Amino acid sequence: MKKKGKEAGTGEKDASVETGRSVDIDLGKCYTFAPEDFEMDVTTIRYSNSSFIQVMGQDVFVDFLELPGVKKGGKMVANATRIYMTHVQAKKLADTLRNILESSYQAGRMETFQGSDTK
Repeated sequence: MKKKGKEAGTGEKDASVETGRSVDIDLGKCYTFAPEDFEMDVTTIRYSNSSFIQVMGQDVFVDFLELPGVKKGGKMVANATRIYMTHVQAKKLADTLRNILESSYQAGRMETFQGSDTK
């Protein structure tokens, strides 16, 4: 049984006419925006004074920890936030952090920092 639209002249067609039609979608256009149209929405803010990093075959994860934690049910429990990223993004993060810390220390905005020139 064919689904039929309204009569000719109304802009509606026989629904079976569209079957098998291919449509190309450029997903890049969906994510294109002007820089002034970008806005960050920070929904979670956590403090971390320690981290645990694990590298796996496809990605890296970093657990940001709040230590020493609190005692719950006889055990010490530390809040943690886990972030997964690709190896490429992990390297970019490491390089960017190193550069920002070095320049902040050189500009006198940090009290102490063991940079790459000190061992």
